Amino acid sequence: FSLCTVLGQTEFIEGVEFSNGPMNVSKNKEEERMMMQSVVVPHEIRVTEAVLAHVQHHIRNNNNNNNTSSSSCETTLLLKRKFEYNFKLCFVNVIMLHFVSFSGKEKEKEKEVLHLVEIYRFRHPMVQKIAALIHLIVSFTMLLVDFFLGTKKKVKVDYKFD
Repeated sequence: FSLCTVLGQTEFIEGVEFSNGPMNVSKNKEEERMMMQSVVVPHEIRVTEAVLAHVQHHIRNNNNNNNTSSSSCETTLLLKRKFEYNFKLCFVNVIMLHFVSFSGKEKEKEKEVLHLVEIYRFRHPMVQKIAALIHLIVSFTMLLVDFFLGTKKKVKVDYKFD
């Protein structure tokens, strides 16, 4: 995507920094849902419950590895920033969201942890096929590595290509 930017083929669509503090996305309000979707194609590029659940799962696993006390409870996710771009040369739309969670032990000061979520929409059929092929190759490679090395860490990636 850097090539698009160098060639002047990147269209900046929206950038939002929540100046009143991050927005709590766990409340399931319509305003929060609208901030987690594309301005250009809101029904095609949006954060789904599965994405939020994946981030929550990652936070819980990280807390378990660090032996923090908040590992068993639900962590509040706060939306801090949102960016949207159209990469014209690659036929790709993307929204980038910065979520914040907090980690640390009860008696210690909590640290802010930033989570980056990117959601892509491939507009050109050929780019969709290439992305699907790359996804298939990566998934198959991860399956082989898991099979032969017997790693215990499971990674679930949920992609949808139309």
